[in-house]
Amino acid sequence: MNNLSNSAMQLHIIQAPSLKYNRLDCQLWVKQLSALTQACINLGASIGFLPSSSSRAIQNYWWQVFDAVIKSQKTLIIAELNGVMAGCVQLSPATKDNAQHRAEVEKLLVHPNSRRKGVATKLMQAIEQESTRQQISLLVLDTQSDSDAEILYQSLGFKVAGQIPHFVSDERGDFHATTYYYKLLAPTLRNHIERVAQTHCANEY
Repeated sequence: MNNLSNSAMQLHIIQAPSLKYNRLDCQLWVKQLSALTQACINLGASIGFLPSSSSRAIQNYWWQVFDAVIKSQKTLIIAELNGVMAGCVQLSPATKDNAQHRAEVEKLLVHPNSRRKGVATKLMQAIEQESTRQQISLLVLDTQSDSDAEILYQSLGFKVAGQIPHFVSDERGDFHATTYYYKLLAPTLRNHIERVAQTHCANEY
């Protein structure tokens, strides 16, 4: 687990093999992440749960996330403000052989008490840095259409790929569209192109 400090904000980058799988070690994280998730749900966040979702279901989800981290299937980044959990985000690299350059950004959450303080931007910047380290050149994500999150992603250089209507439903049964975004990470992509060119030249001799 790596820590990145920025004045009162601290980012924890949680990934294998630095994270040792121990339920006691992860239990506090799961409790705090579950509380963060519930706080966001209560404000109407479309993140796979409803206000009526049980606390057990939310906690089980986060245990599954830590299992995926242990298996090197995800990287989890947690933000703290003055020692209190403020937000989180996940990076999930694609598993297909022809998509090793691609990853999905999942569950960008910021606690209602920590919003408008740059937490989301710092988390997304950390995602891009970690993606570059992992030689990922394409990020994809989706978010509920017409949400505040769209403004954030667009400000960070993400481009709209398309919109799907009736993608999710809320507590009342009303349907909402989702918008897919992508971002090409130029330095990493350029490095990939250079490696391909070098390999091609080497194969000619």
